Amino acid sequence: MSGLGKGVVGTVTKPVAGVLDFASGAASAIRDTSKSHIHRRPMRARRPRCCYGHSGLLVAYSTQSAEAQEELLRLNSHNYAERFVSLFPAIMVL
Repeated sequence: MSGLGKGVVGTVTKPVAGVLDFASGAASAIRDTSKSHIHRRPMRARRPRCCYGHSGLLVAYSTQSAEAQEELLRLNSHNYAERFVSLFPAIMVL
């Protein structure tokens, strides 16, 4: 009789324990993954684009314009009210 009782109880508790172990492992994996990405920032491939053309259109990416915009922001303490206007050809965006 005791063996039958242990078997019936084990039939219910073993799968429940397995599901809880799986959930605990998944939560730990998610926690560990999120911790490792908090302190790492992806490296920029290039400087931010200068988005202001002389006619108000989006300009093609130019390393020289991006560097000039970066220098302007450095000189004016990152005051974004001032804008660097690129004189390079613009791309019409529709």
